[in-house]
Amino acid sequence: MKIKLTILAVIVFGVTICLKAQERNYLSTNNNLERLKEIVVSYAQWHPYPTINERSQWESIPQETREALIKDGEKYLNCVWKTIPATIALDFKRNGNRSRYEEISFGKRTALTALLFAELAENKGRFLDDITNGIWSICEETFWGVSAHIGAQKAGVGLPDVTDPVVDLFAAETSSLLSWTYYLLDDKLDSVSTLIKPRIKYEIERRIFKPYLQTDSWWMGFTRRTNNWNPWINSNVLMSALLMQDNGTERVELVHRILVTLDKFINPYPEDGGCDEGPSYWGVAGGRLFNCLEYLYKCTNGKTNIYDRPLIKNIAAYAYKMHISGVYSFNTGDGEAKVRYDPVLVYSIGKDIGDSTMMAFGSYLYNEEKTDHNYSHAGVYQKLARFFENKDISDFPPKEPLLRDFWFQESQYMGARDKEGSAKGLFLAIQGGNNAESHNHNDVGNFIIYSNGQPAIIDVGVETYTAKTFSPRRYEIW
Repeated sequence: MKIKLTILAVIVFGVTICLKAQERNYLSTNNNLERLKEIVVSYAQWHPYPTINERSQWESIPQETREALIKDGEKYLNCVWKTIPATIALDFKRNGNRSRYEEISFGKRTALTALLFAELAENKGRFLDDITNGIWSICEETFWGVSAHIGAQKAGVGLPDVTDPVVDLFAAETSSLLSWTYYLLDDKLDSVSTLIKPRIKYEIERRIFKPYLQTDSWWMGFTRRTNNWNPWINSNVLMSALLMQDNGTERVELVHRILVTLDKFINPYPEDGGCDEGPSYWGVAGGRLFNCLEYLYKCTNGKTNIYDRPLIKNIAAYAYKMHISGVYSFNTGDGEAKVRYDPVLVYSIGKDIGDSTMMAFGSYLYNEEKTDHNYSHAGVYQKLARFFENKDISDFPPKEPLLRDFWFQESQYMGARDKEGSAKGLFLAIQGGNNAESHNHNDVGNFIIYSNGQPAIIDVGVETYTAKTFSPRRYEIW
């Protein structure tokens, strides 16, 4: 009888936790459409960073950094902008390969980003033709996402259907890149052709804004629990909406839907802040949530602010709690053991939530990175944040977060080391949870051991993603 009562108590407690999670709605509760009409800044007022014509601010960036940006862009002068053949788009259906498609797609976006910042740094028009070619090539693509995500269209896996745009991770990323290019280059694109900027607006409207407002995609969380797709996509759609949407009504509708869908990500989140997708996915899960929170704070002049919520603070702290030493983190699920968080993101989150450990971690990462002037690996927003915000990161005392132990009660991760503040000796971490978590493989009960900061007994991690990785057969992968 005692055991039965205990089980009943656990069930009731679990249901209470579940109901409580469903009722959070931190962002949307006090932000209906009418209120957002009053507090969201207009298209004309939105000016997050200096454009190319505000030369004093761009020239305030250290010369060494500007020279590095120009050098990186010069690699892509006279770039050949490849098209994606139909047969490569069909790879995923035929044999599960997604790498050949992504090599072309990602390569074009890397090139455009480098060319954009080279022109912003130099301002001589030398990179404008290549930028134009890049914009045009991307606008001509049938699908802005990747082959592995074409299956979200009604026609299913195979060739993309131009009449059925869906918003996936990389369609949203592409929209953000083109939006920043449109905004940052100001009138420079018009000097090449007055048809470039209207083409960008047209493509973003039909590929992103319309399907985002009209379709309840799975990742929005209306029909099932969502994952990193939610904040990752929302962060890019939010940036695009603020930079590109000059229709006041649609602008507010986009912001409102973003708030509602972000709540679907936050609501079921464990109160301990544990990311079931692993530390290497935190940057595009919890990290992207904070990108959203920052932009929502800015675009409403501080009237949307949930930084003081304990859950939000715990989502941030997860990043340093799971840290082992150096580049190593406790890798769970499909996460990699070597994790390279963006230093400025970590530092800025620490500032936003008032967590000095997080700020010290960001400063530590910044000092360890040893690439003060090389930002070729970062996206547009990350670069801008480094150049124009949080410049005090190098002045904040750096400290590696080597916690004595940690325990995520709901997520069921624990870790402990011999001595707080030191990687010397042994570090042990153990994982509970379940094998049906997002980005999970058969690792319930898994443990890892590090000795003097180096891996001794490991989880081998995840292989290169294929069609099998995200299928019912994923648990066959050794």
